[in-house]
Amino acid sequence: MGNTIITSALYWTIARDSRDYFLDPKTGSRNSLFLEYAGGFLGGNANYYKGLADSAWYFPLPWDTVFMVRGRYG
Repeated sequence: MGNTIITSALYWTIARDSRDYFLDPKTGSRNSLFLEYAGGFLGGNANYYKGLADSAWYFPLPWDTVFMVRGRYG
């Protein structure tokens, strides 16, 4: 029904997690970097680079509440 797009890709992820409890964190952060490469020597007809940086920081507040700031770029 149309052109077939074949993608062959490799991706890498590195992350650091310093949250005190991953299900219900009160302090700490989670930071990650994701990189993907497709095409070139891998073959296929889709060629691209993709990157994503993600960071989330947790700060305790009164009355057993938490403030979280998150930023993403990519």
